[in-house]
Order: sequence, then structure tokens, then C-alpha cells
Amino acid sequence: MPSVSKSQQRLMGVAYAVKSGSMKIKDVDSEYRDKVESLVDGMTKKDLKKYASTKHDKLPETVDEAFIGPFVFNDKMSSEELMGMYKGALDGYANYVRGMHYPKSDYKRAYQGIEKILKKRGVAVDETYQQTAITPAIIGGMGDVAFPSAGQLGSGDFPHTIVQVADIDDDEEKKKQKGTVKNLQAEELALTFKAFLNEKFDQRPGELVRDLHFETDPKKAEEMKIELGRRQGEVTTRKQIEGGDYSLRRFRKEIRYGGGSYVGVFMPGSYDAATSKLGDGPHAKAVKKIKWNYKKYQQWVEDVASNDGWRHAYDMAQNAKSEPGLLQWAKKEFRGEDVMQRIQWDIEAYAESVEPITEKKEDRDGMMKFIEKYMDFVKTSEEFSGSEGGIWVSGENMDEFKGKTIYDYYAGGKDYELGVNVKWEKELNKRGWYSEWYDAGTVQIWPI
Repeated sequence: MPSVSKSQQRLMGVAYAVKSGSMKIKDVDSEYRDKVESLVDGMTKKDLKKYASTKHDKLPETVDEAFIGPFVFNDKMSSEELMGMYKGALDGYANYVRGMHYPKSDYKRAYQGIEKILKKRGVAVDETYQQTAITPAIIGGMGDVAFPSAGQLGSGDFPHTIVQVADIDDDEEKKKQKGTVKNLQAEELALTFKAFLNEKFDQRPGELVRDLHFETDPKKAEEMKIELGRRQGEVTTRKQIEGGDYSLRRFRKEIRYGGGSYVGVFMPGSYDAATSKLGDGPHAKAVKKIKWNYKKYQQWVEDVASNDGWRHAYDMAQNAKSEPGLLQWAKKEFRGEDVMQRIQWDIEAYAESVEPITEKKEDRDGMMKFIEKYMDFVKTSEEFSGSEGGIWVSGENMDEFKGKTIYDYYAGGKDYELGVNVKWEKELNKRGWYSEWYDAGTVQIWPI
């Protein structure tokens, strides 16, 4: 919807600037800061841009307008728009629970403010049961207006079955004393609708958010988000989904599921699930436990790196998060390292391990330039002992290649062979060279 006044267009422009990051909320005039903050929280960037980009040459300077919680309304809006917003505000007030984005008072102020505008236009609102009804006087196509009289229905009334007092129990009799039979029928209709909702989502909001967190079916998850948003007073499906996403993010942040920003379906057995307060929850028994070891890990690396997957090593490494138990094992196996970085490097190294050694040898000058990228001390073998054709490097400077020390005379394990970083040696071999220790602090690199 476009802006209806110049002042609104300017205010939306400021809110859009804050939402897009080009302005900070603290830089907004204190007189309008609360309004802008409410707009930023309650509207999408796309909608703010639509309001802000309205051509304002022919707009009035101001229009009486209210900014209450997620509701922005004015007297220029159509009755249909106001009615939809009224129902949303009323629903938000009636179904309010702790944790909703706006305070309960905002929903009440909003529906009362909209109600005043509707009444000025002749649109009647049933205040007793808070259901809207348009008076016959403003509906076209009904013919002459007739008001009810003794024994005669009015033009806007519906016939109903006469209920005998003797057939009404004590509770119904109390209800009848409080209102008309028509109101009793309205209440029964409301209860029927409530029962329909409860049949579909028979839960409190907190329980619904928890079940949404564990939901693995995308379609069912979307339905649950829509229901959460509806209970928060949102009217459109898009806004309802945004409201559901907001509740889910807050819940997941509280239980420490990932960073609290993921709003997709639950992944049983994933690292995020294992490290959250609720774990796999109802999916615990369904998750097949995998006993990881180095051999199984190498097989997994080969699977994700094959078919040119190694070219996208960073993205492939992210798959580890959805492998049950993998990251927990990796944290223990590669203690003290950045686990995701290590997995990425291992995926990249797969390509190096399957590439054949090049038949064309790198000459010494080219080889020295390559080594200088990773090592500080690089000289010719002639400068060390007079032997020709080799390269002299230090074996004690703790230079690193892909996060691991290149030469460590006393190092062992799967990452080293005779004190030489396995990945580094493969790089040398590919270029037609190999390492050889001279002593515990000196290494000579020779052509193969």
C-alpha cells in the first residue's frame, strides 16, 4: 500500500534506512524514534520500501494516523482493510501469551482505535462478543431497511429456532439472562470454530513452538508457523509465517540450537541437535548412531570430495553438521583445532592425493618461489654445503602449510611421516621434488 501523506512517506523512508542499515536508530530524532523502531520491527524491508517510494507531490502533509505495535492505520484506509486489521488486533489480544513480540496493551489499543473509525462510518461492532457486523444501512442490494418489531424480524436478522425455556439447563439459562438467543448462537459458533482450531493444533503456544522446533516435514512446519502468527494477531499469511519464524528463532536461541537463526526443519542427529539443551527430543530413538573412527571419516571425506566436490570444499565441509556424531568425534580427534577448517582442508587434500605426480619437474627457481610462500628461510644447497642442484631450508622455524607445521623432526602420527608434513611432501612430489633431513634442524630438498 502506498503512503497516504507526506509525513508518512518521510517516516517510512527513515524506517527503511534503518532497516537496510544505512542509518542507525540512535540517529533518529527522539520524537519519532519509538515510531520508527516499531515500524522496523513490525514491517518487512520490502513493504517499507513501497511506502517510502510513494510519489508524494499530490499527497497531503499529514493524515491522522496511529502507530500501535504491529498496526499502522488511518482514516483513509478502506473499511475492508480496517476490518481485517481490527480482527487481527482483537485476536492478538484475546490469544495473547508471554513472549509475543508486542505487549498485550498494544493489541487492545489498536482494536479500540480501529473500532472508533469503523463506528464513525456506520460499521457496527458487537462489543459483547467482539465480532464485527456491518449494519443493513450500509449494505447495498438488500432493498428497504426494516427494523424488528413485536413478532417480526428485521431485514438484517436471521430466523432461529424457538428454544423452550424448559429445555435449557441452568448454565444455558444464565447465558440467556446475559444476552439474546442470537448472542448465544454467536457464542456457539465461536466455540465451534475454536474447537476446529484445537483439533488441528490442540496446544498452548509454548508447546506449539516446541513441536515446531522438532518438526521434520516442511509442509507441516509451515502450517504450524501460520498458526503461531495467527495467534500473535498477524492477518496475512506472509506476516503469520514471519511471526512463526520469529517465535522459532527465539526458542532455538534459548535452547542453544545452532546460533538461533536457523528456521528450517529439525535435523535429527545433527551437531546442532546434539549440542542443544533438548537434543534429538522425540527423534532420539529414530536416529541411527554411527561409531566414527579415522577410517570412516576418510571414507566420508572421499565421498563428499569426489565428482569435483573438492572444488567447493567449504560448502562440502558444512555437510558435516548434519552427519550424526561426526562433529563430536572430530572435536575430540582434532583437539585444539578449528574443526570445520580442518575438515575443509582434508576435503581439499583429497584432490591432491588422487592427482598423478607430474612428469614435468619444476625447475629450482620455480620451486624456491613456491617454497618461499610458506617458509621464511630458503637458500640453495650450494650455500650450505657446496652440493649442487638442491634447496636448503630450516627444519626448526615451525613454518606451516594448511594449518600444520611443515617440518618437525620429532613429530609423528597420521599427519607426519619421518617428521615431514604428509600434505607438504605430496605438494613437493607433484612438482618433482622431495624432502630429506640433514640434521634435526636442517632440511635439504632435492629433485626426484
